[in-house]
Amino acid sequence: MEKKSAIDIITERFAELIIKKLDSVNAKDWKMPWVSDTHPPQNIRGTGYSNFINFMLLYFLSQEKKYKVPVFLTFNQARLLGLQIKSGEKAFPVSQFFARYSKDGKTIDEKEWKQLQESEREGWDKKIRIQYSNVFNISQTDYEISNPALFNKLEDRYKSSLDNQAVAENTTLDIMLSQQSWDCPIEVKDSSRACYNLSRDMIKVPLKEKFYDQHDFYSTLLHEMAHSTGHPDRLKRNMSGTFGDDSYAREELVAELSSVVIGAVMGVQVSPKKENIQYVKSWGKDIVTDNKVIAAILLEVGRSAKYTCKKLGVEVEQGLDISQDVANRKEKNKDNRLKL
Repeated sequence: MEKKSAIDIITERFAELIIKKLDSVNAKDWKMPWVSDTHPPQNIRGTGYSNFINFMLLYFLSQEKKYKVPVFLTFNQARLLGLQIKSGEKAFPVSQFFARYSKDGKTIDEKEWKQLQESEREGWDKKIRIQYSNVFNISQTDYEISNPALFNKLEDRYKSSLDNQAVAENTTLDIMLSQQSWDCPIEVKDSSRACYNLSRDMIKVPLKEKFYDQHDFYSTLLHEMAHSTGHPDRLKRNMSGTFGDDSYAREELVAELSSVVIGAVMGVQVSPKKENIQYVKSWGKDIVTDNKVIAAILLEVGRSAKYTCKKLGVEVEQGLDISQDVANRKEKNKDNRLKL
């Protein structure tokens, strides 16, 4: 049997997640956010995932599995910290992207390439190498069983943080609107429709009071901003599609998922757009059956989210470093064994 590539493994798991999300979308309940009651994921050292592909996938995974503590670690990290993976638990693949540059028989990494003078950077052939590693949620280990008091404390801390996460107003986006500091004009007016006009490079959204919930205003705004990142002067996505074709469908999914990721970073609950709800369900499942298409969508979502967050000056939230707590538990257990 042919060994699966890293991108095949990642895209297959993503397909499973997104199909389940699409199945959960109900036109009658379109106001429900894509992801709720879920804190953005982090590794065991408290570092948030700045790779937005991993961020999105683990965010969806935490929602699906209802992980109360969104902390992930590798098998080796668990072993070094004295944790056991529960029997029957399955890992989830996360990706790492490495850029390599080749010229005249010489190969260097991206760090070395960036150290070259501007005039020396021409003529190098860039190739992206994708690797993956498997991670487990902390709930898939014996941490909760071996130290329930500390695990419950972690649950409470994350729950408290989550309760304060989603706010009715977003200062960053409000300031951006008042200063018109986005890459294209954003017109907020008394209307019933939001859109991004590629030819005019302009966004239109209804007044905030026109929305059932203020979150829906920001959710809609982020969706249209995500579309605008595809402009030829920015990320240069294929924006030539018309309603009903594959190109249009892919762009809609990129914008929809980009807004989910950006919303998670900014504390905005993103709900599917009402006018797209049935359309999303109808074309989404067809798109995610093709690994190459999934890979392209994942990469574009990552690029769009990274571009937007950088432009807005927002960063992935840094969480709680529990590695030392786990290490202390390991040492304590070791000391107890020595006393026996």
